[in-house]
Amino acid sequence: MSARVPEQNMADHLDTVSASAAFRLGEILVVSGQITHEQLHDTLEKQKISDKKIGELLVESGYLQSNQVEHGIRLQHILVSAALGTVMAFYLPVCAEAGGATGNLQATASVKSIARITVLHQQPQMVITSENIAQGYLDVPVASRLEVRSSSLSGYLITFEVREGPFLHVLVRGLETEMQVSFGSGWMVMPHCRTPKILELTYRFVLTADAKSGTYPWPIQISTLAI
Repeated sequence: MSARVPEQNMADHLDTVSASAAFRLGEILVVSGQITHEQLHDTLEKQKISDKKIGELLVESGYLQSNQVEHGIRLQHILVSAALGTVMAFYLPVCAEAGGATGNLQATASVKSIARITVLHQQPQMVITSENIAQGYLDVPVASRLEVRSSSLSGYLITFEVREGPFLHVLVRGLETEMQVSFGSGWMVMPHCRTPKILELTYRFVLTADAKSGTYPWPIQISTLAI
């Protein structure tokens, strides 16, 4: 019996990657520090009554120069290509098995860049006190201590998945620059490092007006992807 490649499942994964909100140009420009969340929101409102692309509207509004938009588009292509490469790598052994059974598959070998995170320490919870509520924020120093290994000469992406909680957004410190992440996904491009790199991340949670004191599960999950 020959092995059958799950073509529909693969197509579903590719569609998910290409359509993912995490790869929208506007969000990439926010995360990379080119525009603010407010500027993105304003531009998206304008786009509702316009047939122009978001990059054109950002330039027309004076938020960006055309070369900044072009840089964002290049980064968008890198992100999508990297994600597609991950999906293809997952399905390659299945395809190879099918080819071995039918004799029709020709494959070439290549060395795939990898990036891995080892969690050395992770704060398990966030504790909000009445003092934090009065201040309007919660600081959690060195909540994540990570070791990153990457074989990619182009660098790697460090990504953050933030679940909803009693805060508006999170400021992540300890990367190349300070990074603001709201609910959903955020990421930063990190440079190539020849040796394992230790990251010590500190967080500031900007609390909502109705935040209540108490203990909450840690809302952030970190992963990495080679470019």
